[in-house]
Amino acid sequence: MIKKLLFTLLILYSGFVFSTSITIINSEFEFSPDNVTINLGDTVNFQLGSIHNAVEVSEGTWTTNGNTPLPGFSTPFGGGQVTGLAAGVHFYVCAPHASSGMKGRITVTAPSGINAYEPGSDKISIYPNPTNGKIALQYKGSDTPTSNLSGYDKQTNLEIFNILGEKVYGLQGLNLQTSNEIDLTFASNGIYFVRINDRKKIYTEKLIKQ
Repeated sequence: MIKKLLFTLLILYSGFVFSTSITIINSEFEFSPDNVTINLGDTVNFQLGSIHNAVEVSEGTWTTNGNTPLPGFSTPFGGGQVTGLAAGVHFYVCAPHASSGMKGRITVTAPSGINAYEPGSDKISIYPNPTNGKIALQYKGSDTPTSNLSGYDKQTNLEIFNILGEKVYGLQGLNLQTSNEIDLTFASNGIYFVRINDRKKIYTEKLIKQ
């Protein structure tokens, strides 16, 4: 009985350790706090006034106080909950008030083994995503000209990690410019990160299994 209780408490404690939430509000025409660091898997709650929202943008757009959105996160006016952010830096603005400098940053840190990726990366194509387990993955190569990328590259490897940084799948060698079939039906539902190392660069893309 005591062992069972301790095991239950350990599970509950682990849940709190690996998944927490942070709240961002607006102080008139500023986000507060406007620069936060969270762990992979954490939740961000935006509690904003009715004339404010939060929209993810590129670093360049953020720097110039623009409001052109990325295909990243966005909240409605009044705020909302943001989950599933990938490792890396996410820049966001209040779309109607970006020109006046209403903007912020969210830095997502990941456990060892997971690398940050650029939102909107065109190097890795995963279909379908979200998936029920079976996916077709196409790696389009690094900055090497496409004409040099063909056939099977045994030195380009693939690894898939869960949000705790645990490796759940590995594959040595990839077909370049064609689909690689991957079966993750054995894995639990949740957020995963696909990492590809081609000896020149490491690319990481988010995958959702549901």
